[in-house]
Amino acid sequence: MKTLSFVRRTSVIAAAIFAVAATPVFAQTDARVAAEIIKLAQAQIDATVAQRPVTERMSAISEDYTLFQAFSNTRIDGKDAVVALNSATDLGGGKTLVTRMLNSRVQVYGDMAILTYNTYSINQDREGATSAEQARVTRVYAQRGGRWQNVHTHISRPAMPN
Repeated sequence: MKTLSFVRRTSVIAAAIFAVAATPVFAQTDARVAAEIIKLAQAQIDATVAQRPVTERMSAISEDYTLFQAFSNTRIDGKDAVVALNSATDLGGGKTLVTRMLNSRVQVYGDMAILTYNTYSINQDREGATSAEQARVTRVYAQRGGRWQNVHTHISRPAMPN
């Protein structure tokens, strides 16, 4: 009898653990967090357009930041590498005249948040010629030490119709 009771209790506990573990995790809607995350991304965009120093533009990214950039075939690892890449790009003489964040959405998972959006930008090369650019952007933020940090970004270019 004791064995049967033990088996039943163990079965009930195992079933409860399985039910909790198998429960899908859904994004929470948190307007305050969403506004904070969008504000961080917009500040980075605004600093880029205003040609602020790279360190200011990258102030919200983490030291262990990773980046998939549309023009690179490999992942770029670390804040130092991204700062160096952006510093070198700045030497090319081109600039972004305007960038608009469109269709932004923030999904919050506890101390993690995912921001997805589209951008439309107008860039100017060093000779003064302008070009339009569109991108799809995903940014992952983690709350660390009471503040949100961008830990990963993926930027891709949509296929343009012929």
